[in-house]
Amino acid sequence: YDGGGGFGEVGNTSYETDGYFVKLGWKPSEQHLLELAFQRFDRDDVHNYIQSRTNAGGIATLLDPNQERDLAKLTYEGRDLEGWLSSANGYLYAQQFDALGFRTTETAVRFDRRETTEDESIYGLGFQGTSPIRLGREHELVWGTDYRYEKLANSVRIRRTTKATGAVTVFQPQGTTPDGLYEVWDGFVHFKVLLRDN
Repeated sequence: YDGGGGFGEVGNTSYETDGYFVKLGWKPSEQHLLELAFQRFDRDDVHNYIQSRTNAGGIATLLDPNQERDLAKLTYEGRDLEGWLSSANGYLYAQQFDALGFRTTETAVRFDRRETTEDESIYGLGFQGTSPIRLGREHELVWGTDYRYEKLANSVRIRRTTKATGAVTVFQPQGTTPDGLYEVWDGFVHFKVLLRDN
């Protein structure tokens, strides 16, 4: 399309993607269900064209050469159980995401290419249960908990090329988010009161 502003034709945003999803289930009885799922996602050569002076030379402003995501999840579902639990749901998952991205800006005297790498690992587990409580009538206590562990890492650097001389300077910009480990835990309790019979 015509980007406007006198900059002429600008290419369309484009990318290539592929992936797959596999899910296996096992039901040992009518009350219990166990499922294992795995998903793989790859996206390559992502070009994003932006209507701005940074694209004056026809170069894609944003380019993500590669994005990869893997997710594995194990889930359990229990229904019509006996004892102190009438129903239960649990899950365990692991996720990995890696990406490489470029942002190129052009001026009359230089090219600046901002290179960003991302490395993200997330692990989590959780459980939710429903417990019957008899106080005249049978009420329900719904409770659960969730835990998540995250390991985040990224790096940013700028590769600056001077047009007149071809000299290349590489440096790290200010304000880069530091790598970190994050842990999140939460829980809840909900009491369901039955005021009358249906």
